[in-house]
Amino acid sequence: MRTLSYTVAVSLDGYIARPDGDFSDFPFDDDFAAQFLQSLNRFDAIVMGRSTWEVGADQGVTNPYPFLDVDKVLVSTTMVDSPDPAVRLTADPVAEVTRMKQEAGGPIWLCGGSQLATTLLEAGLIDEIVLKHNPVLLRAGIPLLRPGGAVRHARHTGSEVHAATGIRTSSYELIAP
Repeated sequence: MRTLSYTVAVSLDGYIARPDGDFSDFPFDDDFAAQFLQSLNRFDAIVMGRSTWEVGADQGVTNPYPFLDVDKVLVSTTMVDSPDPAVRLTADPVAEVTRMKQEAGGPIWLCGGSQLATTLLEAGLIDEIVLKHNPVLLRAGIPLLRPGGAVRHARHTGSEVHAATGIRTSSYELIAP
C-alpha cells in the first residue's frame, strides 16, 4: 500500500503562508532548492488543493512541477475542467487518495494546502508529515492544519538542518489512533 506524505514548509509558529498566501518570507537558496527538488524524486504522485495550485497558475504554470513525470491530482470543488492535460481533477479528495493508496507505486506527496491536509488527516489518510521549519515567525496566516479535530500522535523519524538557511527538516510517522 502506498503512503501519503504531507511535506510542507512551515514557520516556527505553525503557518504555511501569510493570510494572503504569500510565502516569500521563508528563506531559500540554490543549495536548499536543489536538495528539495532531489527529495521529490521519491514520490510518484502529487496531490494539491486549488489554492496551492493557484500560486503557480498566477505565474502562468498550469502543470505543477512539469519536470516531474508523476501522476498529478488537483483537488477542487469549483473547477469543472482540468487546467492542464497533465493534471487530473477531482472534487472528492478522500475517495481519490483512498483509491491511489490502494494502487501499486511509491509514496504520494500531499503538496498542500491546509484545508486539504486537514480533510485527509481527519479521514486517516496521512501517513507521514515532513515539516520544513523555517526560522521566521509569521504571527498570522494559513495554518499547517485547520483547528479542531481529534488529537493525533506521531513518532519522530529524523531531522536535518540546512546550515545556510537555518531550515530544519523534521519527519514524523503518524501513529494510528
